[in-house]
Amino acid sequence: MSTITARRRREIAEVTAAVPSPPVAVRKSSDGSLGGVPLVAAIVGVGLVLCSIADSLSRATLAPTPWIYWAGVALITAPVFYRLCSPLPTTRERLALVCMLGLALYAVKLMRAPFGFTQPDEYPHLFNVEQILRYHHLFHSDSLLSITADYPGLEGATSALAMVTGMSATAAGIVVIGAARLMMMVGLFGLIGGISRSSRVAGLGAAIYAGNANFLLFGVQFAYESLALPLLVVILACIAARDRARASDSRAWTIVTLLCIAALVPTHHLTSYLLIIILVTLTVIQLTSKRFSVAAPMWPIALFTVVLTLAWLVVAASATVGYLSPVAGAAFESTLHTLTGESPPRAAFSGGGVGANQVNDLGEKVVGLASIAITLAAVVGGLIYARRRYRFRDQPLTLLIVLSSVGYFGATALRVAPAAWEIGNRLAEFLFVGVGFVIGSISIDAFRVRGRRWPVHAVFAAGAATIVVGGAILGWPANTRLANPLVVVADGHRIQSETYEVGRWVGSHLAPGTRFAAPEADAATLLLYGRGYVATNATDYADFILQAPTLQGYEIALWRSKHLQYAVVDLRVRSTDNAAGYFFGVHPPAGPTDELLPLSVATKFTKLPAPEVFDSGNIRVFNLQGAG
Repeated sequence: MSTITARRRREIAEVTAAVPSPPVAVRKSSDGSLGGVPLVAAIVGVGLVLCSIADSLSRATLAPTPWIYWAGVALITAPVFYRLCSPLPTTRERLALVCMLGLALYAVKLMRAPFGFTQPDEYPHLFNVEQILRYHHLFHSDSLLSITADYPGLEGATSALAMVTGMSATAAGIVVIGAARLMMMVGLFGLIGGISRSSRVAGLGAAIYAGNANFLLFGVQFAYESLALPLLVVILACIAARDRARASDSRAWTIVTLLCIAALVPTHHLTSYLLIIILVTLTVIQLTSKRFSVAAPMWPIALFTVVLTLAWLVVAASATVGYLSPVAGAAFESTLHTLTGESPPRAAFSGGGVGANQVNDLGEKVVGLASIAITLAAVVGGLIYARRRYRFRDQPLTLLIVLSSVGYFGATALRVAPAAWEIGNRLAEFLFVGVGFVIGSISIDAFRVRGRRWPVHAVFAAGAATIVVGGAILGWPANTRLANPLVVVADGHRIQSETYEVGRWVGSHLAPGTRFAAPEADAATLLLYGRGYVATNATDYADFILQAPTLQGYEIALWRSKHLQYAVVDLRVRSTDNAAGYFFGVHPPAGPTDELLPLSVATKFTKLPAPEVFDSGNIRVFNLQGAG
């Protein structure tokens, strides 16, 4: 009898620890107290000021040390984690802290380019929004990233907001992505809290998600995945709430889930496919286990998602297969060649992107490696705890999320293969949800210490801040993390970068739909401001022909077969870098001097003859119509 009583006491203690509800926290909630939010917000504000200073100095080409920027990011994250470690905050305060963290880091991205979009995928999406506003219909394709027009969820929401409020497309896009970031943090809090039954685990797990490599910059660019991923998280949070709700409430959660799925499918292809995998897996577990005979059935939701996704693929987005197949094939081949030693691995600390600068600062490399080591150690410890804490046979969604924390390291390994880097990068962003949950789960036992708790909380906060800073170091090219100069002022005149000038010149002098061959950076502004068709990829041999010192007869014949009317020659080597090619060149110590191609790369067109119609110094536009 005494053994049974002791076991029962342990169970009660575990439940009490998992859902802390101290009397002081209840009183804070009832009297409207904000708890530690004001103090944390003040420190976060100091961090934002430091990030703003670093961006301003970089924009002015004064070459600031990157540690001003990273100190700002650390000041934004560390106090949030420290407060979340405490047992005192109410659920409401923890949610407020998580949302503050997400929006503050979004503000860091906005400081980099506060008045426009300058990241690679933002140009075609913004072009799609402006086409919707101009022609009042969806599916107006673009030549730079044509698949985006087949998934107009983001553009539809942005254009609707712009039309209702009178905002510009850019301003509406900033608001929509900000709302998506807020939805992401609330969804993570609801999902992790729903499966852990602990507001402390929910807060810490959602905050730890900020440590994934894409969170700071890539995950909040104006692109379709930036909205689709939050929708996916919200769907999973609804499913978790549905599983523990009463029958009457379960129907309501089902309706909300179906509405979110209907919003996700026309927003992003890969995210909807991943959702199918998750739902089908949960359905199979439910149908093959007797434990779930009384649970809310999952198969109707899975069937709805499959049917809607296939219908969208067939009716509206049939080009998706042709778009994704080469990417998957190249990734598989690159991974195989890297494993067998036939091709070298991708350089470490390059952050991705064409021609991306590698991290050269030793301190940044140390922090990046430390973030990986801390994440791995914390996940291993969290897995040991999760095995004791959660009953996976009764909680299949919990099992999938825990397994995703293991899959994250597999996805990270794909980043070693050059052509598989993008797939590994995208997968890691999804799988990091499991990392956040597993690390957050440690808090239930790890913070149950006697005496002073603040040293333990401080160590956890420092480690978590290292994960966030290190993830950002690993996730974005070193040469474009901080703001770069797009506009200079001379004698009272505002002068835009050459890349922007050529786009605006084309928009004011040539008809929409004019067909160009151009390197990637120039192509983005030609599409957005010139509203033309731009050939940039290997299929059109655009880069190869544009950068060659001579022309062959068959090359001109190839361009004629594609009805190209103009050639844009950019002598800057970085013009093919779709992350860094938009900005003014700088001089040491602000950065390396621009490397230029031979002048013959441009003058070869005058021998056709092809008249030169625009010349900004490094960028020249040639009229190919009538060339021999």
